[in-house]
Amino acid sequence: MIEMKPIRVLICDDDPGDRLLIKRMLMSYDDMEFVTVEAGTESEIREALEHEEIDQILLDMEMPGKSGLEWLLEIHRKEIAPVIVISGVEDDEVIYETINRGASDYIHKNNLYTFTLVSAIANSMHKWRLGKSVSRNSYKFKIYQVLRLVLKEQIDNHRKVLARLRVNGINYINNSNITGGYEMFQQHFENTIYTISEILEPKDSFTFEHQRRVKQLAGAIAREMKLPREQVFTIEMASLVHDIGKISVPLEVLNKSGRLTEEEFDQVKNHPRIGNEILMMLESPWPISEIVMQHHERIDGSGYPKGLTENEINVGSKIIAVADVVEAMSSDRSYRNAFPIPVALDEIDKNKGTLYDIQVADICRRMFLKKNFRFE
Repeated sequence: MIEMKPIRVLICDDDPGDRLLIKRMLMSYDDMEFVTVEAGTESEIREALEHEEIDQILLDMEMPGKSGLEWLLEIHRKEIAPVIVISGVEDDEVIYETINRGASDYIHKNNLYTFTLVSAIANSMHKWRLGKSVSRNSYKFKIYQVLRLVLKEQIDNHRKVLARLRVNGINYINNSNITGGYEMFQQHFENTIYTISEILEPKDSFTFEHQRRVKQLAGAIAREMKLPREQVFTIEMASLVHDIGKISVPLEVLNKSGRLTEEEFDQVKNHPRIGNEILMMLESPWPISEIVMQHHERIDGSGYPKGLTENEINVGSKIIAVADVVEAMSSDRSYRNAFPIPVALDEIDKNKGTLYDIQVADICRRMFLKKNFRFE
């Protein structure tokens, strides 16, 4: 068994009571182990940053001496550790400025709860490690940097909306009702997903159009299965970006008419992982990155990248797996003409229970043969 290292958290707040409250929240959480370091003055923060090993910083805005915003700018510039701002300030301009200066999240003190805090730390550290883990000479790093530039405005706005919801006391992770604020966040997230999906269009218009059409069929199947509205939304959003990882695959490999070499196929097989890493840049209450990661898994464990079996695969991934194959087979490609829809449906029917989920396969066939579904 791999022993997990405790997460070392620096709590920067001039109020001893607030520091104690945050410390008790972290110590009370059973599933993760935390070690806290406390700093209430400018000299204590400096001492901790220079001599302590810190994984996550929790920073109050109203600090004596050097302000929280000044500390945030320095910490971000020196890439010391990810920062979550925890403050009693409700001013929108302050919230937006913290995000612009590199904070991974903003939590209002009146809405600070153990699960909210721990979830924010987990997401903050994941995004930080993702940015640090890739070699600066690797194609993954170059893709990551390009996407950060292309999506900077969308991601910053997305995080500002999320911070605003938290300040207003809306715990978006546990909220199953679509409130006005939550619906706004959902719409903002959808706009960001559409932007990500469009990144592939200049490189590979086939994949861009394919993702759009897969969304149509996957959404129709999900609704026919009577899945909850929010789950349908999640599946449609994942469909729109399920092949975003192909941005890492050379165009000549994507459009190759002959059999792929082992090395080329390995490049293609890696696209769900790359897609997952790209989408993890967004903090999402929906398992979109997980669905994208699993959309080439198969019921019998013969899929990739992890070889998951039936009960381990997200239902959204099972739906996209079927919609993906049907759309791909029934569309023209640069290296072949489209197959008729009945041929694509026969392929799914022949392999249901082995490669594809039986219920999903049967509903997909019914959508075309009895519900008159057609791609637009």
